[in-house]
Amino acid sequence: MSRNFELLERVNAAGNRPWEISGQAVVAAPARKRVLTLCADAQSPPIPNLIRGEIDRLVHRLFLHNSGGAPKSVLVSEVEYKSNANGIASRAAEVLASYRRGSVCVVDADPARPNLQEYYRVSNEQGLTTLLAAREPIQRVAHLSPDSGVSVITAGPEVPNWHAVMLTEFEGLVTMLESCFDFIIIDGPPLSSAEGVLISRLVDGVVMLVEAGVTHRDSVLGAKRDLERSGARVVGTVLNNRAFPIPQAIYDRL
Repeated sequence: MSRNFELLERVNAAGNRPWEISGQAVVAAPARKRVLTLCADAQSPPIPNLIRGEIDRLVHRLFLHNSGGAPKSVLVSEVEYKSNANGIASRAAEVLASYRRGSVCVVDADPARPNLQEYYRVSNEQGLTTLLAAREPIQRVAHLSPDSGVSVITAGPEVPNWHAVMLTEFEGLVTMLESCFDFIIIDGPPLSSAEGVLISRLVDGVVMLVEAGVTHRDSVLGAKRDLERSGARVVGTVLNNRAFPIPQAIYDRL
């Protein structure tokens, strides 16, 4: 049994209910005694109007007006390493948090190409890798953006045998995060990587990021097919850096 599962069992035994987040710290709901304080040092840059419109529609469809029930954990990941989609997951988390439907955490799960520390201007000395490999508690690795209310877990420094660590610990981490936050958005490695495939199986849904003019259509369809065969659920597609409007019907066919 993983360390994270053991921690979750102790939390459940003590409080028997998940934590909730309010304001600038994780505070207990009525009859819940657990308090997790996060460092409110993350700074959110403004969201460009064009990309905010695209992300806003995605957030509405997935989380706010989903007749099948909103996913609790979502992987946002590019199809290939060729794209330049940094910030999409963070912006989606901020848009979702702005509707105040619950607590939101964004996690950088790509230590090879970390980006959340630059986006939010926070340290990356500790993060996801230390949370899993060094057993650091969440309150020591997570940051809070006081402007957006989003909790931020950066990737952390690269560690040896990262894939092996993910295989044994990531499922427990997702379970623990889902007990602490209402929504988890994971900024992940490419879906063509072993790590991307692994994470896709552990979350409620996958949003594929496609780079306009770079990612080939066959690559997108092939990635979608492979994900569905592995048991992952593709819930959306975002076309990044497009130069002209694309009809919604085109998105729906991907």
